[in-house]
Amino acid sequence: PQELDIYLPSVKLAIEYDGLMYHSQGLSEYHQFNTPSFDKNYHLNKTLKCKDSGIQLFHIFEGEDLDLWLSMIHNKLGINTKVYARKCYIRELKSSETVKFLNENHIQGFCNSKICIGLYLNTTEGEKLVSLMTFSKPRFNKNYEYELIRFCSLKHHNVVGAASKLWSYFLKKYNPKSVISYANLRFSLGEIYEKLGFSLLRQTEPNYFYFKDSNILESRNKYQKHKLKGLHLSGKLSYYNESETEIQNMFKNGYRRIFDCGNLVYEY
Repeated sequence: PQELDIYLPSVKLAIEYDGLMYHSQGLSEYHQFNTPSFDKNYHLNKTLKCKDSGIQLFHIFEGEDLDLWLSMIHNKLGINTKVYARKCYIRELKSSETVKFLNENHIQGFCNSKICIGLYLNTTEGEKLVSLMTFSKPRFNKNYEYELIRFCSLKHHNVVGAASKLWSYFLKKYNPKSVISYANLRFSLGEIYEKLGFSLLRQTEPNYFYFKDSNILESRNKYQKHKLKGLHLSGKLSYYNESETEIQNMFKNGYRRIFDCGNLVYEY
């Protein structure tokens, strides 16, 4: 019974453009934005309803890089430039060399990693990095040897076979005992992990982000309750009350929070 902003039936893809104010929790003098109890599962529930109907739903948050999202949509439509991994070669990079590529080609941007495996194509202009897969020690679950942190290809390019080629290289060189990774349900249903031989463990609760006077979303980890007093003393937050929760303090400082769709957790 719900609406979708855009639906492309030929590829079973739906798109929601989520305005931050209308899709977030927060306090406001305007009743339409005074929504401290906005359902944190709203985006997840809509995604799962679509999934049950065989539809993938993209949730684009206001302020995000639309060119990158268009690349992801074009990939679903099959109109990105095709590159074949079999014509490419592999070279490992330093983490510092991956910052620009990940910020320009992955919706979640750069994340520091220990192992960065790049897929390169020789062109008339020289070698071109067309795909990247990164690994590190697990950030959240120390029971695994590695975490697959990021995988993406050059935007507006479909690098056929890239994930399999990069993953096979990692398996052969590093012989991992176990690997964990997370598929963000806001733009992924985890199909790539199943192709690589991962098993689905569970689905997480939606994660949330804070924003205030711009479309820039900030990690909730920055505003954990035990950090708020220091932020208040440094002048970052004008209001602080020890007896109130993190959320109460943040709302009274004029911040709002928006929830994503959570993650699918995979293990190898």
